[in-house]
Amino acid sequence: MKKSAWLYILLMCALAGCSADQQDSLQVTLASTSAPSASSEEQFTELTGDAPPSAWIEYEGERYDAHRGSYCWVGCVDMSFGPIEQLAEPPAIVAQPGAKLMVQMEYEPMPNQIHVSYTDGDKQIPVANKDFTFHAPEESGRYYYSIFAKWTVEDQEDVTRADSIYYIVVEVQ
Repeated sequence: MKKSAWLYILLMCALAGCSADQQDSLQVTLASTSAPSASSEEQFTELTGDAPPSAWIEYEGERYDAHRGSYCWVGCVDMSFGPIEQLAEPPAIVAQPGAKLMVQMEYEPMPNQIHVSYTDGDKQIPVANKDFTFHAPEESGRYYYSIFAKWTVEDQEDVTRADSIYYIVVEVQ
């Protein structure tokens, strides 16, 4: 009984910390990195809205909406399942082997970083990307992708202001 009580307390502290840290991160001041003539408030573009922007994949001029999963924006929302569970019956992007896929958002600022991977059994396989663009696998099959978008403090890419994960399905034929 004591173990479960301590586990519960630890879990509650961790969840409370996520919300507090993320709310504070939206109001980060950059006193240590600000230029002498600029105020710290001018060092980054404010993130707006209650949740991260919608994202989609552009392939051959068509738009395919991505499904948003867990995120930390104004607060944190945790989806305790992965891409396969999130995308049980979604329409897939039907693509050719090696097809060029581009992550799009109507939002400024765009994320500073994205990390793309697909699920293979119980493993996440990283996918190279450049300028929000990545390529479908060469082998035929159904691929469940996770796209992790991260907004960081300018000039401090290790300081996260907000993040979101998006999911898509690609059917390579």
